[in-house]
Amino acid sequence: GRPTLRLRQRLAGAAMLDDDEPRHFFGPSKDAGFQAEGGAPPPPRIGEPLTREAAESLMAVIGTPQLPDAWKQGLFFAGYQPYGLQQVAGGPCGVLAAVQAFLLRSLLERAHGGLCDVLQVDEKVRQEALVDALCEVLFQNAGDGKKAIVLVPSSSHVAPLETSQLCCLQPHQFATREQLQFYLGRRPYESLLFNPSGCGLALLLYSLVWTRGAESIRDRDADDPKTAVMIGGHGYCTQELVNLMVFGRAYSNVFDGTKRLGSAKEGWYVLQGA
Repeated sequence: GRPTLRLRQRLAGAAMLDDDEPRHFFGPSKDAGFQAEGGAPPPPRIGEPLTREAAESLMAVIGTPQLPDAWKQGLFFAGYQPYGLQQVAGGPCGVLAAVQAFLLRSLLERAHGGLCDVLQVDEKVRQEALVDALCEVLFQNAGDGKKAIVLVPSSSHVAPLETSQLCCLQPHQFATREQLQFYLGRRPYESLLFNPSGCGLALLLYSLVWTRGAESIRDRDADDPKTAVMIGGHGYCTQELVNLMVFGRAYSNVFDGTKRLGSAKEGWYVLQGA
């Protein structure tokens, strides 16, 4: 006979989960559908601080036991350019460039293509556009439009740049883009990410990898799990990190589709591209 309504609902739910995408780290939120007082989205789900093992796994994918000092800066605007992000030292240019690209897109959309409005953007609009850019790279790209996880230190005085300091990070999971957008413009996220002398860039890097998942990067994205890292020589971003931010996969290449090397006799080695 025909399956019952309850059985059909369970089968439909299972089909939605039967894909090759990264899973929600904490599972479905019990707060789904709940609206906080005043119409604000519900707060994110906060998990337990990272274990030593989890911190080591995260830094193994990042590719270094300690981030260079150049990564100790926040996301903030240059004083001489109203729409441009400031880079303090060499190293994190790849992350800043990707955020800058989505920031400019948001500004152009808000200005309906008018360049003069972008050149004369005010503080409120450019900050909203910066939040839009972070939502794009974290939720839409790294999180496949399903989730975003922001790793937040237990104290604002901690500068988590090395493996031993990452155990103070707590995962804050966001279930919708609107929820992430609402809270990124408020404390504690605003002060953690946008403070010029803070560690906003490092926290964004950790959050990108944690959202996509270290295992997903190694087992699904990387051509070679042993060499695919986010930080390469001299503290610079790798192509894998830029691709993760731009389209949500830490692939090593930028050509279209995939390429096969080898032969049917000796076997194929598949390289993944954009």
